[in-house]
Amino acid sequence: MRKFFSFLTLAVLLLVSSLSIYSTSDAKSDDIPRGQKIQEAKDYIENNVSELTQKLNDLRNEDNLSMEKIEETIETHYENNPAPSFMENDKNLSIKDVFPKKAKKAKENNGKVLNMNELTNEAKKGETPTDGNVITLNYNNGVANIFISETGDFYITEHKTVEPEDGTITTFDNNTDTKRTGASAYNALGTRMFSMWSEGAFSYDGDSVDVASKDGDWQRSFGGSTLYIEERGVGKGRNVVEGDYEYAEVYTRLYYEAGFGIKWAMITLNSSTVETYVGSTVAGSTYGGAQHVF
Repeated sequence: MRKFFSFLTLAVLLLVSSLSIYSTSDAKSDDIPRGQKIQEAKDYIENNVSELTQKLNDLRNEDNLSMEKIEETIETHYENNPAPSFMENDKNLSIKDVFPKKAKKAKENNGKVLNMNELTNEAKKGETPTDGNVITLNYNNGVANIFISETGDFYITEHKTVEPEDGTITTFDNNTDTKRTGASAYNALGTRMFSMWSEGAFSYDGDSVDVASKDGDWQRSFGGSTLYIEERGVGKGRNVVEGDYEYAEVYTRLYYEAGFGIKWAMITLNSSTVETYVGSTVAGSTYGGAQHVF
C-alpha cells in the first residue's frame, strides 16, 4: 500500500559506498600515525556531512532549481573540500576503523529493506532516519530526495515527468504522463559510483492498469570502475498484485559486487541485486522508487 500513496522517487537506488581505498607509495601519507588518520578522516566526513546538508537545504530558496543544479552544488562542494589523500590511498583504512559502531550496526541490519518511499514519509512526518538525513527538493516537473548518511556516503533519487518522444499512447480510457525514476550512488569522497533509471507511461481504467511504454538504462561512473555490474533487466515491464491492489511497473535491475560496502535503500552490502522502478495504480496515481531486491 506504500506504492498507492507514493509519488516520490527513491533514491535507489542506491546505494552508496563506504570509504574506497587503494594502495599507495606516498611516503608522506605513510608517515602519518594511524590514529591521526582515523581522527582526520572522521573529522572530514562529519564536517562534510554537516556542510553539504546545509548547502542542499539552502537550495530550497533557489529559483529555477533542477537536478543539474543539485549535482553542480555537490560537485563544487567536493572540489572546494577535497578529502585527505590517505582516505583514497591507504588500503588498510576502512569505514570500520573510522565509524566502528555504525559499521557494526549496518552489518547487523543487513537484509532489512527500508526503501526511500518509506524514508521520505518519515521525513514528511518530522521523523529523522536513524543514521542520516533526507533532503527533499521540489522543482518544476520533478522531486529529488537526497539521503546523506552519517558515514558520509549518500545517494540521490529523482522522480519526474518527461515528454514521450512518440506522443501519448492510449490503450484504455486514460493514460498517465511518462514518468521517470532515477538514482545515483556516491561514496564518502563525493565520487559517483553508478546511476540507473526507469521510465514508463501507464494505461488505466479504474479496474486495471498496464504498461503503455517502457524504457530504462544505467551507467557506471569512473568512481565505480572497480565494481562488477551485471544487468538483470533494463526497462522491463511487470504487473504487481499486493493484496487487493494491482499495479503496473517498469523497472531496471542490476547485480553488483564490490570490495567495499555500497549503501542502497539503507542497507550496506558488498554484493546485491538492486533496482529502480516507476509504476501506476488502477486509478492512474504514479509513484517511483529504488530498492534492494535480494
